[in-house]
Amino acid sequence: MIKIKFRSALVDTRAVRGADCDSDHMLVVGKLRVKLKSKRLTTIKTIKSNIEKLEETDVRNAYAIHVQNRFKLLEEEEITSDWETIKSVLTEAAMESLGLCINECRRNNWFDEECRSAAERRKRCRIKWIEDRANIDKREDLRVSRNLATSKNRRKKREKLGEKLKKIERMEKREINFRELVGGEMDSSQE
Repeated sequence: MIKIKFRSALVDTRAVRGADCDSDHMLVVGKLRVKLKSKRLTTIKTIKSNIEKLEETDVRNAYAIHVQNRFKLLEEEEITSDWETIKSVLTEAAMESLGLCINECRRNNWFDEECRSAAERRKRCRIKWIEDRANIDKREDLRVSRNLATSKNRRKKREKLGEKLKKIERMEKREINFRELVGGEMDSSQE
């Protein structure tokens, strides 16, 4: 279960019966005492803009105007357009016209109360089955609730993905091009 090289580092192992990993296997937790070389990492905090606001024409036009004005300032200063300047122009324009994305940018926005209740039911059935593994009815209840929870999650995920694809298709029909948004022409050597 553990490599010989780390055998002396293993301090403690325990089987955790209550951990819900949607399986009939028990989770094994081990404590290791390992000395690792520290590596210093510099973290860069990414700031997300609320791009949902770009669907509104007023906000989209304001964003385009901000970007055009910033690029005009850069042309006047005769700075070569490298990635850092373009990045700073776009992020500053997005902050001014779009604002920050706070709670709307959740990754699993398809996981709603219906999915949560199905997961809770599956968890309750699993606990009942663990208490009495010999009972076939409890095993069957667990199987049914597991299938129900999985199918609800898949359905919700597909619905959300379908909504996103329809939204992309609507945006594609508008044929908003980045060049039009910026207001400048890019020559073929930069593409």
